[in-house]
Amino acid sequence: RLISATPIFLRLNGLSSFLRMRTELDLKNVLPSLRSPVLIVWGEKDSNIPLKYNSKNFQRIPNHTVQVINDAGHVPCLEKSPLFNTLVLNFFTN
Repeated sequence: RLISATPIFLRLNGLSSFLRMRTELDLKNVLPSLRSPVLIVWGEKDSNIPLKYNSKNFQRIPNHTVQVINDAGHVPCLEKSPLFNTLVLNFFTN
């Protein structure tokens, strides 16, 4: 409802800014400098950004953990929220 109530020019401006950021902003060189543990939760069936395309980027993060949720797509936190919540809670308690 909120999106449909937003004027079209604002939505398009936000979308164009997002797309420009995705193409112009490259953070690959920043990843090795991350000092905190990082949890990466990925949906096994993510067709928008398949896992295989990011595995090299994950390896750049020194202290990372990858959790793949079976039968989840691009938004595993919504698609499999109980499992996602468990993974996040376990990550923060360990």
